[in-house]
Parts: sequence; structure tokens; C-alpha cells
Amino acid sequence: MPPIAFSPNFVQAAGALERGRSCSRSMMRQVAALDVQDTLDISDRLTGLKLPARVVWGEADTFQKIRYGERLAADLGADLIRIPGGKHFTPEDHPRDIADAINPILAGAGKD
Repeated sequence: MPPIAFSPNFVQAAGALERGRSCSRSMMRQVAALDVQDTLDISDRLTGLKLPARVVWGEADTFQKIRYGERLAADLGADLIRIPGGKHFTPEDHPRDIADAINPILAGAGKD
């Protein structure tokens, strides 16, 4: 599989972060290590998990487009919650939306 191609805006933002303006070096190492193949390698096992799940995805994510969220939700048999204007780091940018989406799942966990 070819390496991921980053947009010029992502590269520019990543460069600013690497220089320590708003993100640690460990975060940049994590981003650099991202490999779509890791997810693809386990995708055929997702349907068998049978766990409560909800996928929350930013509609404006240019790194992993909404179609990835749609596929993940389908593979998990889960609802897909779309965050309008949400980008890749939705937990940081939209924490209330994330909490509102997952709290009902957590509230029901372990009640079987």
C-alpha cells in the first residue's frame, strides 16, 4: 500500500506543531506513525465483535474522510454520529458532542 499523502495544509500545521507551538513531540511521532494498513488488517474481524459501539466522525475531516467512518460504523453494526464542521481531532475540538454521543453507550454498559 502506498504511503499516506498529506495535504499541504496538514504539513504546514504539523510543522508548526512540531516547533512546539501547541503540541508535544510525542504527538507528532504518533501522527507520523499512523498507518491505514493497521486498521485494514483487522477490519474483517470487526463484524464479529458484537460490542456496543457508536462511531463519531467529523464531516470536515480531510485526513480520514467520512467514508471511513461510514465503513467503520457498518463493520461494527454501529450508529454513525456526524459532527458538522468536525475535523480529525473531534475529541479535542468538539468534546461535548463526543460526550453526548458516547455517554448513552457507557450508561448501558454492563447492564446485561
